[in-house]
Amino acid sequence: MKRILLLLGLFISVAGFAQKRANPRVEISYGGQSYSVTVGVPARYYAPTPTGKLAFENAVYNGIWTLTTDDGCVIPAGTKPPNFKPTCCDLSVVVNSPTTTCGVAATLTASVSGTSATGVTYKWTGPNSYTASGAAIQVAQSQNGLYSYTVTAKNSGNCSAIAQANVTVSGCNPPPNTYLAFNRAVFVGNSITKHPPAPGIGWLYYWGMAASAEDKDFVHLMLAALRTANPNLQHYITYDGAYFEGNYLAGIPDNLYKAFYTDNVEAAFGAGNLADFIGVYISENLDNGAFNETQFRAQLDKLLASIPHTSNCTIQFRNSFWDGQNLSNAAIQQYCLDKGYKFVDISSIRELSQYMSPDVDGHHPNDAGMAALASLQLEQLKTTSGANCDFAVSVNSPSVSCNTNGVLTATVTGSGSSGVTYSWSGADGLTASTQSIAVQKSNNGTYAYTVSVGKSGCTAKTATGNLIVTGCSSSTYVAKPGYGNLFADNSTYVDKPEFNRPSSSLQFPRAFIIQGNTRVAINTKLGSVIDYMSFNGGLFSTVNSPIWGNGKDDAGRQLMDAAYTNPNGSVNAFGEGPYEEAGQSTAQMHPPGAGSIGNNPVQGGGAGENPLYGDTEVCYADGSLVYYKTRPVQWDLVNIYGQMRMKGWIDIDPTNSKVVRRHARWEMQRVDPYIANYPTPRQQEAPCWYTTTDFKRVFYRSGRPFTNAPLQEYVYDEGGGGQEQIIAPPIIASEPVIYMQSRTNPNLYIAIITNGARFSVGGFNNEYITGNAPTSFKAHYIGATPLMSLDPDGVYDFDAAFVQGTLAEIDNYVYNHVRLRAQWNGRFSYVFNGKSRMGFFLHKAKDQLEKNINTYISVKPLTNTENAGKDFNISTPEKWIDGRVVKHVYVRMAVTSSDGAFWLRWVKPGLATGTEYYKEFNVIADGQFRTYDIDMTGVANWDGSDITSFVLRKRNNNDTHPQEEWKIEFISDTNLTPINP
Repeated sequence: MKRILLLLGLFISVAGFAQKRANPRVEISYGGQSYSVTVGVPARYYAPTPTGKLAFENAVYNGIWTLTTDDGCVIPAGTKPPNFKPTCCDLSVVVNSPTTTCGVAATLTASVSGTSATGVTYKWTGPNSYTASGAAIQVAQSQNGLYSYTVTAKNSGNCSAIAQANVTVSGCNPPPNTYLAFNRAVFVGNSITKHPPAPGIGWLYYWGMAASAEDKDFVHLMLAALRTANPNLQHYITYDGAYFEGNYLAGIPDNLYKAFYTDNVEAAFGAGNLADFIGVYISENLDNGAFNETQFRAQLDKLLASIPHTSNCTIQFRNSFWDGQNLSNAAIQQYCLDKGYKFVDISSIRELSQYMSPDVDGHHPNDAGMAALASLQLEQLKTTSGANCDFAVSVNSPSVSCNTNGVLTATVTGSGSSGVTYSWSGADGLTASTQSIAVQKSNNGTYAYTVSVGKSGCTAKTATGNLIVTGCSSSTYVAKPGYGNLFADNSTYVDKPEFNRPSSSLQFPRAFIIQGNTRVAINTKLGSVIDYMSFNGGLFSTVNSPIWGNGKDDAGRQLMDAAYTNPNGSVNAFGEGPYEEAGQSTAQMHPPGAGSIGNNPVQGGGAGENPLYGDTEVCYADGSLVYYKTRPVQWDLVNIYGQMRMKGWIDIDPTNSKVVRRHARWEMQRVDPYIANYPTPRQQEAPCWYTTTDFKRVFYRSGRPFTNAPLQEYVYDEGGGGQEQIIAPPIIASEPVIYMQSRTNPNLYIAIITNGARFSVGGFNNEYITGNAPTSFKAHYIGATPLMSLDPDGVYDFDAAFVQGTLAEIDNYVYNHVRLRAQWNGRFSYVFNGKSRMGFFLHKAKDQLEKNINTYISVKPLTNTENAGKDFNISTPEKWIDGRVVKHVYVRMAVTSSDGAFWLRWVKPGLATGTEYYKEFNVIADGQFRTYDIDMTGVANWDGSDITSFVLRKRNNNDTHPQEEWKIEFISDTNLTPINP
C-alpha cells in the first residue's frame, strides 16, 4: 500500500540517507527507462532519517523543487517530473474557444508555431472520455455549460505542447439535478485513490489501484457523476494521505502540509479559488496497535486547514476498505460527528472477494469494488429530494458620490430561484443577510462586496459587485525633508482607491505581487502587514507569521510597522507612566510596578491569541503595486485602535527583481490628553522583520561605506538565556544595511536597506531551534529602528528595501543605488526652515513641534526630567559622517544660556551604547544669532574617522538659565551664512 517513488542512484539505503549537499542529482526511472536531474534544494534541508528521506522523495515527486535535466531542460517548481525524460523544444499551440447552441457542432482548430513545428500530430481529449485526432475537430453537447477540450501537439521527436479550448453551450433545457453542484473538489487518499507506476508489484498505471482504467477508479466515477450537476467541476487528486497515515503520530511539519496540500491545490485551482468539496479517504495504512486518537484528530485538523476551502465546504470521510482498523474506524466516525462532516460506512463491502483484485496487491478494489465505493460515497452527495438547483446570481455595480448610499442588489434567475437565502461579505468587514445592501463611503475608490446565495439541497452560488465612489476630497500631504525620499520623492507617493481587495473569506486574504522568483504579499486581515515574502519562487517564505492553537494569526510578528511615542510607559521617578484610554491602561498586561510599553500603535494588531487586528481601510492591488491604508491597534489595550493611520506603497524594484521596496507613511491623529506634553523621542520600528530561526547571525559595517569594508558580527543570545524573548541593544552602522545570515546556507543572507543607521536585533528562540517553518513562534528579528519624536499631528515617511541573496548581490544593489549614494555621502547640511526636524531628536528637551518650525528650531530644557533638564541636548540624525572630508561643523544659532562653553559630542559605528567623544567650543550666550565654526581638523577620533551622529550640549550640567533656549537656524559642514557676523 505504500507509495513507491522510483528515484534511483540517490541513496544506498534508508539507513544511509544523508542529503549533505545542495542541488543533489537523482535518477528518475519508469518502464525500464531513466533520466537524471539536479534537484534545486539547499544543503541539509532534509533530516538524515527515514522520515527525511521520505519527505525528500515526496517533495521531488510532487514537484516542490525545480529540477534540471543533464542537458539543461528545466522542470519548474510546481510541475511534477514526467515519466520520461523531457525534451527541450520550440513548439507552441493555440486553439479557438467558440460559443454554440444546444446540439449544434462547434469547430475547434489547433494551430502550431515554432522551429519544432514540423511533422506534428494532434490528440484531443474532453468531457466524458472524449478523444480525437487531427488539427480540427467538431463537437456538440446537449446540456448547457462550459466544456473544456485539451489538444496535445507532438512532433516526431516527442516535442509537445498543450492548449485548452472552452466551448460555451446555451439553449438546452436543464436536466434534472441529482447531485450537489460543486465548483472545485479535492480528493485526499492513498493508493486506492491514486498510485504511480510500480512495475515491481505489477502496477503500470497512474490512477486508483487496482482499477482497469482511469475512468473506472472511484474518484473518476465520482467526478463523472458530480459533473452532471456542474460540467465545469475542477478537481485535484493526491495520494499524500499515505504519508499522513504513516507519519501523523510523530507530527507532520507545517511546511510539509503547505507543500503537499496548500501549494498543490492553489496550483491546480489558482490562488484565491477555494475548494467546496473535500473527500478524505484514508485509514487502510494506519497502525491499529499504535493508534492515538488525540494525535490523529489534531493532525486531521491541520490537514484540512492546509487545504484552501470555503466556509461551507462539504467534507466527507469514510472508514477502511480493509479489515483490522476498528480503532481508526470508530475515531473517524466520531470525528465527523463532532465536526459536522459527512461519514460513509463501507463495512458492507469490506474485504469481500468479489470487490478485490487478485492481480495487484490482492487487497485493492477491482472495478466492482471501485464502483461500490463511488456509489456509497455519492449517496451522501445527492440533492435533497425535489430540490431545484437551477438558479444563477448576479450583482449590480453602482457608482455614487462621496458619502452617498449605494445600493447593491443580488438578482437571482432560473427555474430554481425561489426559496433562496442571502449572505453578504465585503469591504470593512460588512455582513448582511438581505437581498439588497446600502453602503456609504467617505473615500474615493472601488469597494467589492460578495453575496453567497444558498438553497437547501443545493451548493451556494456567489457573485460580486463593486461600489464605485468618487467626489471625495483628497487629504493634503506636505512632503517633509529628513524622512524617506530613498526611492523617489515623498510627494510622488499618492493615495490609491480601493481596488482588487482579496476576499475576506480566505484564511490568508493576501494581495500579491509576483515577479520572477520574488513573491510578496500583504495580509488585509492583519492590517496589511507583509506576512509572506519569498525570493525562491514560493518555496520558502522569509517572514515569520505564527498561528495560535485556536487557529488565529498572531498580530505582533510578520514584517510591519510599530510607532512609539509619549507616554513611554516607564514608572521610574521621572518616567511618563502608562498610556490610558477608555478606562484601560497599558500597565494592565504587566505586574504592578513593572512598567509597560506606553503609547504603541502596532500595524498588525493587539496582543494575545484573540487579538483585535489592524483595520485595513483601503487596499489597492494592481499586480505591480500594492497600497494600503491601515488603522493600527494600541498594544496592551483590548479592542482599542491607535490614533493614527499607517500607509504603505509596496513594489518590486524595476531595476532588480530580487528586491522588494516599501515606502511607508505615518499620519498621526492624536486627540488624547497626553498631547499636551512634548513627544519625547523613542525608538520606532519602521519596519521590523520577524523571520525564521534558520536566519540567525547578524552583520553590519562600521568602516567607510561602499568600499566592501569588513563585516562586523553582532553576537547576541537568540534565546535570551532561556527567556521567552530578548531584544538586544541597537546597532549604529556606517552603511544603512543590516544583514542576517542563513545557518543552513552560509552564502545566503536577508537584509534591510534603508536610509538610517540605527538597527535592532532580537531572538525569540529559547529552545535554540534551527528551522524554516514560518508559522512557528520561534523566530529571529531585525528592524530599522530610528530614534524619533512623533508629533500628535505629524506626518512621517520611511523607506526600506528587503532582499535575499549572497553578500555580493546585496552589496552590488546597495553600492549602485544612485539616490542612496547621494543621500549617504558623508556630508550634511540641515536648515530649519521647512516645518521639519529633518530627523533630529532632543534629549530632556523640547522644541516648538514641527508644524511651527519656520526659520529656526527652538531647543528648551524639560525641567520635569532627571537633573531638571540641565543635561539636555539635541542630536543630528543617525547617519554616516565622513571625518576624512568634514573638517568643520558650522552652527548658526542664538543662545540664551547659563554656560558660555558647549560640547560637540559624537559617536562612531557600533553599539548605540558605545564610547562618546567630544570637542569643546565657546558661545556668546546673549540671545543673538551667530555662526559658530567648530574646527575638527586634526581632532582625534574625528579627523579621518567614520562618525554616525553628534549632539550639541552645554559643558556644565549643574545649572540652567531661567530662559534657557537655543534657536538653531542651520547645522552644516559648509558655512551657509554669506557674511559671518
